[in-house]
Amino acid sequence: MNARRLIAVLASALALSACPYQPVLDEPCEYAAGTGNCFDEERSFVFDDARVDAMDLASLPQSPAACRDPERGRLVTVADGDTFDVLTDDGEMLRVRLLGADTPETYDATGMLHCYGADAKIFSEQLLGRRVALTFDRGCMDRFDRTLAYLWLGPGENDLWQRQLIRRGYASVLVLAPNDFMESTFRGDEGIANAERRGLWEECRSEP
Repeated sequence: MNARRLIAVLASALALSACPYQPVLDEPCEYAAGTGNCFDEERSFVFDDARVDAMDLASLPQSPAACRDPERGRLVTVADGDTFDVLTDDGEMLRVRLLGADTPETYDATGMLHCYGADAKIFSEQLLGRRVALTFDRGCMDRFDRTLAYLWLGPGENDLWQRQLIRRGYASVLVLAPNDFMESTFRGDEGIANAERRGLWEECRSEP
């Protein structure tokens, strides 16, 4: 990352930490011990930075062959529904691509707007300024030099952001080999979202 971009992202981090994006829906999930947040389309995700800071990172599900140790940080930029900039507590700026979840592009190289791409980005913009935790799988980088990670907002099994995106119909499953630690869970979530015609499974049915 060049110096100009780093300065801009750091400035954004300071501003967003004081005024994070608010959830899209007014009625929040009822946070439950063990499971965490809900997958209800009519309820908004419950954020709690203190919960992220207090949780034991070693207790989060993660590959036994993970390429690096878990990290905590603050999410400062949303590029699209599945790609973010995270400033870690160690001062490292990571361009993070979510493992296992693939949201539609907002615009492709030709400038075409993709079905449900803007919706997915807006949903993930709730993360701006929030404290997050990252865990990893066997491969840490993709061919675009992005860090591949699972992103957590709490210790509950439903607090994994990929699961929220997939289960609510903002993303489909995309396995980036050899990173398949959560594949079976994600496939189950995708099956439910498809069966219930959530999000893109309803709105984008006419597209190839």
